Amino acid sequence: MTVASTSNAQQINPADSGYAPANGIQVYYEVYGTGKPIILLHGAYYTIEMNWGELIPELAKTRKVN
Repeated sequence: MTVASTSNAQQINPADSGYAPANGIQVYYEVYGTGKPIILLHGAYYTIEMNWGELIPELAKTRKVN
């Protein structure tokens, strides 16, 4: 899963991605940009693209987005 191009979103690819163990399950993550980290959590029934597709490229210019 990567942030895909939407109508107004800039396409960006993650620098890293994978699965992290959390309470007996595997949680998918993606990392963008460099700098002071900021973590974005999306809710149920949404993808990374749907929730953060337009925000990640802007934040990744100055932050490490997880």
